[in-house]
Amino acid sequence: MVVASDLMALEMPLLMNKNYYNYSMKEATKKSMEEGVISGVPSLVFMFLCGYVYDIVGVKYTLSLACFLGGAGLMFYPLGAPNFTILVIGSCLFSIGEDLIG
Repeated sequence: MVVASDLMALEMPLLMNKNYYNYSMKEATKKSMEEGVISGVPSLVFMFLCGYVYDIVGVKYTLSLACFLGGAGLMFYPLGAPNFTILVIGSCLFSIGEDLIG
């Protein structure tokens, strides 16, 4: 839950900043909810696949991949601005990394 609140604290000011996405408060909230729903799909899929990934690849490589995906996903937030599709891709990568760690 802490990660989700930290992500929301990162995302909302970025969506409303005029140098990045330049959405109003209402648009930013709507886009944030859309992004959360879309990134929930790969999160649900990987929730079931995580055990298999740990068994096949091993713990060390899985955790390394998870940290890389989480960091790469967070980098897409400011670097992909103002393209909303890149924001969603970054959010999906972050959620997959978060599922692999958890």
